[in-house]
Amino acid sequence: KADAYLKLLDEHFVKRWEKTWVEVPPDAGLYVFTDNPTQRFPGYSLPHNQYLAPARTCLTLSTLKGYPGAALCAERARKMATYFKRNLRLTDKGAYVWNYWDPLPNETEVKPHIEDIGHGTIDIGFALAAAHRSLVLTQEDLERLARTYVDVMWNGDKDNPRFGARVDTNEGGSGERWEWIRLAQADFRVWELALAMFERSHRATSMAVPMVALYDELVGVDDETAAKCRENTAKVLELARAEGILNPSFEVQSPAGESPVGWTLGTWNPDGGSETAWVSEAHEGGRAIALIGKGDPVNVWAQSDKSLPVKPPAKITLSAFYKAEPGT
Repeated sequence: KADAYLKLLDEHFVKRWEKTWVEVPPDAGLYVFTDNPTQRFPGYSLPHNQYLAPARTCLTLSTLKGYPGAALCAERARKMATYFKRNLRLTDKGAYVWNYWDPLPNETEVKPHIEDIGHGTIDIGFALAAAHRSLVLTQEDLERLARTYVDVMWNGDKDNPRFGARVDTNEGGSGERWEWIRLAQADFRVWELALAMFERSHRATSMAVPMVALYDELVGVDDETAAKCRENTAKVLELARAEGILNPSFEVQSPAGESPVGWTLGTWNPDGGSETAWVSEAHEGGRAIALIGKGDPVNVWAQSDKSLPVKPPAKITLSAFYKAEPGT
């Protein structure tokens, strides 16, 4: 299977992108859009996140022993890392700020604006991968990126951390995590905030995976714990592969804490105060979910972690028991 993936990448990924490569002196470069008129900006350079995603792939391919294209991929990854670092600007807080897109001099139709937190997670993922291989970016660079996340983007709330919509502000209110939380490798405060978000989400299974991966990167998982995880894999798969929604009656507790397994509970309210809870007052059985919204506007939700595939033509009927306070 690994050989099949490598063949696919070599024939359809590397060769495809290589046709669009441009040099950006001195000693940098990146991929650009094709000249196909259906492109938004035919022939223009790609935004940072869009060339850093293939750069990360090139970085991985460059480490494969015996792969004939490894040297080319290494060179491409190095030059893209150089171009990205060249566009990072150091602030007086010792943090980095950068644009979503830094067009080349002849690309006059593009107006630069500050990178946002969502696209920025791709940038951060590449920066981590490059720094781990001592490729252009360094541990100091990761520390500066961590300061961007904590000293600039964080809203200062330790109990309910929120992060700005862009890398130059703490306004906009996002709980974005993904690759950003891996900056805990450079600044422990990132771990503390990630853990607070994890607890705030009722230890949601959707967040458990990146948290466990980060814990493994920071501390490592001992053999005994790893063995227990493998023993439980069959149980988890049996539960996850059951027909229909996972844990539809909310009766099964998540191994991670006081929440139903298979469900993510969450709130958003600019004024605060809204709550979600796994409660013992139920229509039948022993458990239910309580969604308590306070203020206006407000979003309070219980979202299934399991997707239900449907092939048209088909119909899915969902039914639920609920009760609400007057006026809800």
